[in-house]
Amino acid sequence: MGDSEMTSWNGEPECTLCDSPNVIWNTTNGALCEIHYNMSQRNKMIYIAGPISNGHKANPREMYKKVKAGIKLYMQLIEKGYSPICPHFSYYAWLDYPRDIDWQTWLDMDFEYVRDSTFFFYMKPSKYGESKGALREYKYAKSLGKTIYTDINKVPTLKRISHALH
Repeated sequence: MGDSEMTSWNGEPECTLCDSPNVIWNTTNGALCEIHYNMSQRNKMIYIAGPISNGHKANPREMYKKVKAGIKLYMQLIEKGYSPICPHFSYYAWLDYPRDIDWQTWLDMDFEYVRDSTFFFYMKPSKYGESKGALREYKYAKSLGKTIYTDINKVPTLKRISHALH
């Protein structure tokens, strides 16, 4: 039986992360209780939807401010234990690319990221500015039943589970 398979625990009867005696999974590097095992198997990707160019209508200075706001959320979500997907980073690739990518292509790609994410963060227009694309992504995430957040202070912190345990 490989290290990544669930086994009964015959050694130390405590979860490596919380000291729970209800261990269901172990490796030579540690053990996990049922709660932490389930969390370790969960996709922690969170998509950040917010304004960037507003359909190519924003000027470069406005775009830069919007990108900075998205990247700040990206860093805060990492600190909370998530694996964020931040389309705001595409701004930097776009600056040096010799051709423009049409808005619908960006949205099509973003819809794939939304679909594959477990969580969704919507940058509220009242705080960050309007975005037709982010609103479409929000509606799509809602239709998929994604867990949606609109306030960084209400996003729960997840414990990072080291892949060394797997």
